[in-house]
Amino acid sequence: MTVLEKLSEKVQACLDRAFEAERKAWESADPALKADFLEMEKRWLALAQSYQFTERLTDFTALNAEWRQGFHERRRVGARQDDEARLQKIIQEGNVEALFERMWLSSIVEFSDDAIISKNLDGTITSWNKGAERLFGYLAEEAIGMPVTILIPPDRLYEEDAILKLIRRGDRVEHYETIRQRKDGRRVDISLTVSPIRGAEGKVVGASKVARDITERKQERELLRRQADLLDQSHDAIFTWKIGGGIAYWSKGAERLYNYTAEEVIGRSSHELLRTRSPVPMQEIEREIAREGSWYGELAHTTRDGRSVVVESRLVRVKYSGETYTLETNRDITERKAHEQYVHLLTREAEHRAKNLLANVGAMVQLSQADTPDGLKEVIAGRIAALGSVHSLFAQSRWTGADLASLVRQELSPYSRKGEMRTHIDGPAVMLKPDVAQAIAVALHELATNAAKYGSLSVGEGQVRVEWLHSANGQLVLRWTEAGGPPVDPPTRRGFGTNVIESMIRGGAKGEVQLDWRVEGLACEIILPM
Repeated sequence: MTVLEKLSEKVQACLDRAFEAERKAWESADPALKADFLEMEKRWLALAQSYQFTERLTDFTALNAEWRQGFHERRRVGARQDDEARLQKIIQEGNVEALFERMWLSSIVEFSDDAIISKNLDGTITSWNKGAERLFGYLAEEAIGMPVTILIPPDRLYEEDAILKLIRRGDRVEHYETIRQRKDGRRVDISLTVSPIRGAEGKVVGASKVARDITERKQERELLRRQADLLDQSHDAIFTWKIGGGIAYWSKGAERLYNYTAEEVIGRSSHELLRTRSPVPMQEIEREIAREGSWYGELAHTTRDGRSVVVESRLVRVKYSGETYTLETNRDITERKAHEQYVHLLTREAEHRAKNLLANVGAMVQLSQADTPDGLKEVIAGRIAALGSVHSLFAQSRWTGADLASLVRQELSPYSRKGEMRTHIDGPAVMLKPDVAQAIAVALHELATNAAKYGSLSVGEGQVRVEWLHSANGQLVLRWTEAGGPPVDPPTRRGFGTNVIESMIRGGAKGEVQLDWRVEGLACEIILPM
């Protein structure tokens, strides 16, 4: 390819760079930076024009001498002779590609947002770009030739010795966060990268420093740290996540609730990690957050140890460092929800029991008869008392049912005087459902009342045995056996007590009852499905 062809290719490249510089100038809100980009555009256009009207490299170098003079004006103090010699060699050899690349890189350095500085091994500043002027406040003519320690606070001078030691060995310093000092004395937080510069023979002859102002970033980081400290004081689980992305922050409250540490969850999807269950699809919730800015409702999560928790959740869209996150605040309401559910079930159970109790009372009233009004009142009162007693057992078990042994002891307690063994109770632990317990309570009351009037409990030596067991087919068999009482004659007609027992066992408990009027005493067998 001829020199002219090479030059022609560069024309378009220069025009592209000029256009890019112009775009950045109009996008910049900083007047100084806007002026720098416009100057950069001007130089690229001038370089393109010099390419267009030049057919010989010697003409090009003459026409572009003014540009090169401006390029080198920053380096007039302490410039390296080998660098100048290398540039002259490029020009003499007609290496357009190398010359263009050199100019391009120099332009990048000159107009970089970062401060780019070079120094020799004595620590003397040899180059200084516009980014350095903005960051440190020194003009190039003020800084070049001065020791780099003018930028270092007295309490950090030790850092320069350590950096120079690494550079002389040919090592780099990567993104070292430190503090430097401006011309006006104000301190700035910077991220510093230092690279060795090698001469023609490959020896280290200096260092290139790139300093980026991170003051605002550190302030944001400190603010975020303080906010995180405040959030960690909350008992609520608080964390942030990006829609379609992972968790960015995880509070101490979240660690306590879910048993995951921050190190374990950062970057992971919260919905997958916690196996979120929501009243509507999560995609709809995310769309509402994007549209309305927030969402409030209840979610179900699974903790690390497999527990299911219900949380009162508030999701709010927030912006930090130009990025959009969702701030999720969750309050554990698992116990409250369980209590609400229990109260709801208890209310339904109480309603059911009240209706059932009234139905039983109505049935007992219909079945009750006596020779006198006072006798009728006594019969009804006794049966209602039996129901009242079993309901006190329901309260003790929180309406889950009644313990059979407790129920039997409660009904027979009036007939077991101190020091006397008139009743014997034996059987395994059995929890009766409320409906069955009510039926058994009334049946035992009728049996005990009959025994006290006519049977074994009507005399001092009489006894009653109440035993129960589970049959082979899983049914509950309860036996009432009387002994030691007056001889028993089978009734000639069905009594009201018998009708009540059969009605309660067959109707209320769906069981069977068998009465055997033996001479030595009544025996009753009740069989209940379990």
